[in-house]
Formats: sequence, C-alpha cells, structure tokens
Amino acid sequence: MASVTEGSSMDLDPTNAYENVTVNQQDNRDSSGLAQHSSRRVYRLIAVGFGSLCVLQVLLNVSLRLVDNLSGARVQLACEKDVSKICPQDWIIQSGCSCYFISLDTKNWTESRQDCLDRGAELVIINSRVEQVFIKTLGHRTWIGLTDREVEGTWRWVDGTPLTASYWTTTSEPNGGAEENCAEIIGIHNDPVLAWNDLPCYYEQRWICERSLDL
Repeated sequence: MASVTEGSSMDLDPTNAYENVTVNQQDNRDSSGLAQHSSRRVYRLIAVGFGSLCVLQVLLNVSLRLVDNLSGARVQLACEKDVSKICPQDWIIQSGCSCYFISLDTKNWTESRQDCLDRGAELVIINSRVEQVFIKTLGHRTWIGLTDREVEGTWRWVDGTPLTASYWTTTSEPNGGAEENCAEIIGIHNDPVLAWNDLPCYYEQRWICERSLDL
C-alpha cells in the first residue's frame, strides 16, 4: 500500500503541474501575439492597397483630362485650318469652327438672312456663352438668326433648333408679342452677356452672318 501511495504522489507532483500550466499560458500568449501581429499586418496591407487605388484613380483622372485637352486642342487647330480655307479674307475668324461677316449697310431681317444665304452662310446662331460674348463685341443693333415668326412665343434659330440658353437684355424680354418676332443684338448695356432684344422684322439694320464647317 505504501508503494502505491508513493507512486500516486509522484504522478501528482505540483511542481510539474505548475510548469505545464506556465508553458500553456506562454503558448497562449505567443499565439495571441502572433494573431494580433497578423491582424495588424492584414489591416496595414489593406490600407496600403486602398491608398494605392486612390493614387491610381487620381493619376487616371489627370491622364484622361490631359488626353481630352490634347484632343480638344487638335480639333481646335484642325477647325481653324479648315475654317480659314472656307472663309473669305474679310471675315472674322473666332476660335472655333466658324467665321463671321458683319454688314455695313442695313436691311430687314428677311433680306439680311437672304444676304447670308447668298454668301454661303446663315444669320448667326449663338451656341454658347463664349460665342455670345464674342458676338456682342462685334457691334450693336445687328440681326441674329433667332425668330418666333412660325409659332408666337416659341423662339427658334434659323436652322430649326429650339432656343435653350437665352441672353435677353432683361427678364421682361421678349415683350413685343406678335408685333416683334425677330431678335437683335442691342449691345448698349454694360452687361458683357445679356444683349438680346425683340423687334419687328421689317426694321432695317445691320446683320451678322456665320459660316461654319457644319453648314
């Protein structure tokens, strides 16, 4: 009996048990540390990857903008070369695909348009704010290719396109009703853009023709 008890005591040596627990705790701490380190590394890689994607997106946007600018510049140069071939020397070439003729004499709106057609052009059609600012600098009291003669109150350009952006002198324009169906550049106000006025089409005044690559 004594030998059995002695053997059991050796199997349950508290020193060995403590060492086993200590080793297990150390292993757990090591495993936990490795897991935390791995997690931090994964987060770091994700952050680096996301940052790289942001940088690539910025570079792509810049590259596309440069390509657009270069393409626009090439188109602009091609337009100016082609326009210079189709426009007489006394016409004004503005940056773009158009050139302009300003009359010295006066005619009513219908006669003015016919003069432009005879020149292989059309009464000016204003497609942008930039063009509007430019046209206003060419003079005042000049006919443009805008009218509502076909349908009262529905203003259209001479090529049939509806009016979208408008540059009437005041919010009360156009105000002539059925008596004033043709538009002019009045050009007497200080505003660099707002310059349109409606007039009776039988008035006689100067006009502006436009010849473009689209004609």
